[in-house]
Amino acid sequence: MQTLEEIRRLLFTEKTSSSVVIQIVLTPAMSIAMAGILLGYPVAYFPSATSSNMSRLLSRVPLDLYRCQAQWAGKEHTLFQFSCPAGLEGLSAALILRDLRDRFTTRQQDTPIWTFQFYHTNVVLDSVSL
Repeated sequence: MQTLEEIRRLLFTEKTSSSVVIQIVLTPAMSIAMAGILLGYPVAYFPSATSSNMSRLLSRVPLDLYRCQAQWAGKEHTLFQFSCPAGLEGLSAALILRDLRDRFTTRQQDTPIWTFQFYHTNVVLDSVSL
């Protein structure tokens, strides 16, 4: 897995004349969303440029929290977890969970010793880090 800094270097590095170079100028907040997209997260978002207090951005905002757990040999392992503001237009928990299940069902066929479970809960937190 590549770090965000390595991904940034790939985006900004000039390539040979046979390669296409796409240069994107990303703010730090946009870089977090880009990493989410590259990692295949079903939701990616970033604060607007006018957000002045990043530490309080999602404070006390209802969030949808999603978690994927894998079971193998009688043990559960959290593979990933992410959140997004509840009630985003065009998204529902059922839609996101279905997308995750569809994606991992395909992967599970390649490794049948693992089983995957997906969970959704609603939370309200005092502070959230992006």
